Amino acid sequence: MRTLGELSTVLSDAAQSASVDKTDLAEAAGVTRVTLRRALTGSDFKVSTLFAIADKLGLEVVLVPKGAARGLAAEAQADTPQVKTRVEAALERMKKAGESE
Repeated sequence: MRTLGELSTVLSDAAQSASVDKTDLAEAAGVTRVTLRRALTGSDFKVSTLFAIADKLGLEVVLVPKGAARGLAAEAQADTPQVKTRVEAALERMKKAGESE
């Protein structure tokens, strides 16, 4: 993540995935509901707020060198498997066989 907006999106997505009530999350993190809203919408907030909210959402805050971060981002975006499934391989063979006829 390179921006506050990206960080806020991760927190907001995690809160939605956990189906946690915002009031309960704010209380558990020890912040006000206004502070929580600021953190989840991309407004500036304290690092201590980040740690508290991330902890209650089951997230870990980790700093890594930029080169490693690029690799992690690429890995996270890899939706398609690198190895074809048996079905994909069979369909590909069938397609190639149909083209050669």
